[in-house]
Amino acid sequence: ERVYRQPAANRFLASLMPFVHKHRTNPAVREMLVGEFSRFLRRCVLPYGRRELPVNFVGGVACHFQEEVREALALEGLKEGTFMPLPAKSLLKYYKYVI
Repeated sequence: ERVYRQPAANRFLASLMPFVHKHRTNPAVREMLVGEFSRFLRRCVLPYGRRELPVNFVGGVACHFQEEVREALALEGLKEGTFMPLPAKSLLKYYKYVI
């Protein structure tokens, strides 16, 4: 209901992340995390066919679950890139030197 029929599903799902993070060492939770990150990589990254390039991540979820993301990258034979929690800070830094 909260995901498919009510507004702001992204916020609702984000509200579950503290619980998932707290229990990430539970084997079932860890398996779910690595499995879903692998599924994401297969669906959204591998179709580009550029395994030689590192995969970068922006946002809190990837940054808080770096260990699981790294495991998924290894499973899919992909290279780790940068993990950036807040892109706005880097954008400000970039524009500060460009302008």
